Amino acid sequence: AQALALDGLVSGLNALMILACEHLSTQVLRPPDRRFPFGYWALETLYVGSRSLLLLGILLFAAISSIDRILAQRHGASITPPWIGGIVIYACLMAALGLLVAWNHHRNWKIGGRQSQLLAMERRATLVGAAISAGLGLAFAVTPLLLDTPLAGMVPVSDALIVLLLSGILVVAPLRSLRDAVSELGGVAARSTVRQAVLNIVLQELNAQGIRLVDDAMFTSGRAVQGLLYIDPGTALSALDVD
Repeated sequence: AQALALDGLVSGLNALMILACEHLSTQVLRPPDRRFPFGYWALETLYVGSRSLLLLGILLFAAISSIDRILAQRHGASITPPWIGGIVIYACLMAALGLLVAWNHHRNWKIGGRQSQLLAMERRATLVGAAISAGLGLAFAVTPLLLDTPLAGMVPVSDALIVLLLSGILVVAPLRSLRDAVSELGGVAARSTVRQAVLNIVLQELNAQGIRLVDDAMFTSGRAVQGLLYIDPGTALSALDVD
């Protein structure tokens, strides 16, 4: 079944990415150095963007292949119906395993203070894989019921129709992740809630020293917040006082 190939591709990608995350999770915590003077936090954002592109590529390839299969049937090509066999049982097991892995990612994300973009991205990707498994299991369970109905002609391309439907539904999450990653890498301003949380701390320090905050520029880089503060001390200050 063509839908099974998509499920296997997504599951395989998730497994490989977990290994990549294990290595990257140690890199982002490295202190700033001459190579990355502002720290390694941006590697998280770069990973999320790349991960989203990989997932979008798989979904796009699956959708194009499905459309080609459906059009071939409409033009009279002989299409062999998918052999369902134990797909439903397999799909249920894969969906349950995907939910278990996603729950584990979510639990570790919460333990880490809800900061790791790596775990958040892997949780979303694993849920996409679980949704694909559950969707194809449900669809293939229903497919045999169509044989004695006016929809029997759809059975040979049922797996292609399933893949096309799932691709259209699941494309939203990686598109949103890619948009956010590109915006962050482009230097878009931090969310207002993040900016206000930083300013609440900064203003306490500045007010205690009689320094006026003129303006600020803040942006996120992975789980870190980078910012510039424009201040008017009103009097002479040493560099140590500013630090």
